[in-house]
Amino acid sequence: MLDHYAIYGAGVLLGYKLLRTNFYLFLLGAIPAGFWHIPLFFALGASFVQYRTIEELTLFLGGLIAGGYIPQMKLSGKGRSFSSLYASGQHIKYLLHSRV
Repeated sequence: MLDHYAIYGAGVLLGYKLLRTNFYLFLLGAIPAGFWHIPLFFALGASFVQYRTIEELTLFLGGLIAGGYIPQMKLSGKGRSFSSLYASGQHIKYLLHSRV
């Protein structure tokens, strides 16, 4: 789970410094973060190296695209986007641990 935050966060930091995108690209960049927290795809990424490679690439690129919009966001938007990323991580953690 921590590697998801680290990879996506690295993309966000680079995007924040290097890119300027719009709201629609921000939404496009948020899709990989949500997609890889779906339990089936999360398990595939954890099980097979091919999926893991695709997972890490898409998370980094999604963070890069999403990070380019951060300078234009209001403070409330920044808080909502961070809390939704954190909530999705907690949701998958609950789902995976409740099945053991």
